[in-house]
Amino acid sequence: MTPTLRLELPIRTVSVANLREHHMARARRARSQRQAVRLALCGLGVPHPPVVVRLTRLATKSLDGDNLQGAMKNIRDEIAAWLRVDDADPRVSWQYDQEIRKGECMLRVFSRSGHMKRAADMRVRIEVVQCS
Repeated sequence: MTPTLRLELPIRTVSVANLREHHMARARRARSQRQAVRLALCGLGVPHPPVVVRLTRLATKSLDGDNLQGAMKNIRDEIAAWLRVDDADPRVSWQYDQEIRKGECMLRVFSRSGHMKRAADMRVRIEVVQCS
């Protein structure tokens, strides 16, 4: 199936199942992930269900299946809002995948103290396929 829409966004996805963090840090991450997806999709036409949405995590390390879905939760919710459906709507099929990229996903970034450090460049590929 050829995707109707294919985007690759620089969104950091993490396994939230065992993550110990302040609730405000979790809320900030959710807001930034949803905002990145919303901005990328805002000017595009909305396909009518039934559709297949494939979310692919591009990173240096892999996650197991349930952690992969948890890491993509905010992205899925924003795509469902863009499609104007509930994310549990049976007309939308959700598929999850991941690609491991060794070495090429490393960036040099400045820390708050001004020092240069290496950071993983995580990305999410979103593909939407219109079904007939």
